[in-house]
Amino acid sequence: MWVLCSDLQAQIEELARDDGFRRKYASNMLRWVLDSAIEAVSTDMGNIQVYDAQKASFLIRAHRGFDETFLRFFDSVPAGDAVRESAAKSAKPVIISEVANSPVFRSTTTLEVLLDAGVRSLQTTPLMGRSKAVLGMLSTYYRTVGAISKKNLRRIDYFASKAAAIIEWQNQAPAR
Repeated sequence: MWVLCSDLQAQIEELARDDGFRRKYASNMLRWVLDSAIEAVSTDMGNIQVYDAQKASFLIRAHRGFDETFLRFFDSVPAGDAVRESAAKSAKPVIISEVANSPVFRSTTTLEVLLDAGVRSLQTTPLMGRSKAVLGMLSTYYRTVGAISKKNLRRIDYFASKAAAIIEWQNQAPAR
């Protein structure tokens, strides 16, 4: 029995060192975190973007509720994007309670893409690592105009911390 447990433990440790496994596991866990966050705040659209330093942009790693047009447009969001830039600099969520009237999106293609996707309000929360570096963003989108409750913001913060932990784990160099 101990030999079997020992063999199983060795196999698990080997998998944990495999970069392909780590990426797939992290991807699955980010999808689970996003689905849980979306359910907790009663919306049906959202995404998790991870910061890619080499590309200096945020790349979608998990999403739900969007069509290909939206995903192609936001697939690689430059680090200078107004919403993400504000969230990253302040290390606080950015909440836009009425997308159509927000100065952030005035006269931009982004506004058109959001409205076509049915987005009327949104929030974007930075995923902060233990070192206080921004690892990504957790965004939820709403089909109605309005403020997001403090209770739902606390829920999103909880899931944002889980997503940040997953990204940090994936980014750690596996011990050999």
